[in-house]
Amino acid sequence: MDFEELWEINPDIYAWIEIPGTEIAYPIVRHPDDDAYYLNHTIEGKEGYPGSIYTESWNSKDFSDGNTVIYGHNMKNGSMFAQLHKYEDPEFLKENVTVYIYTPTQILTYEIFAAVVYDDRHIMMSFDFSDPNGYEEYIGTLQDSRYISNTIVEDALPDFDTPMITLSTCISSMKENRWIVVAKLVDTAE
Repeated sequence: MDFEELWEINPDIYAWIEIPGTEIAYPIVRHPDDDAYYLNHTIEGKEGYPGSIYTESWNSKDFSDGNTVIYGHNMKNGSMFAQLHKYEDPEFLKENVTVYIYTPTQILTYEIFAAVVYDDRHIMMSFDFSDPNGYEEYIGTLQDSRYISNTIVEDALPDFDTPMITLSTCISSMKENRWIVVAKLVDTAE
């Protein structure tokens, strides 16, 4: 990734996400003052859809938190995080478990272990990921979600102190729920 070039477009870009097997390959942004800004602003600063792939100030930009929540719209044209819905197929998940996050200094490799229908609570406000109990409670809520489209790879569940990412998007037919894909950090390269 050429971050110098990306910063010319928008200095709020601080990482890049890529998921092989999908068309997801986007910059990740965070607004310095307004957590909801990129919900309806593009990386070029234009108001409206498709918005951007973004995080909130609850998370650090180095992905060292117990869980980093990354948001993106479920666009009808298949862009942004719409392709996360491919993970409703357990066979697709089995064959496409890798997520890459590129930062200016490192490449983080994650392994997907859950794809579930979740409620619309604010995950970072609901769990203390710096505490083993909060971390385990979140994993438990993933396991407790009971929908036919859910997949949890039980033998790949992370241990406390393993950073996770939660990729969150909407479900068009279920306005009070979110589709989330959760992955654990498995490798870091400089």
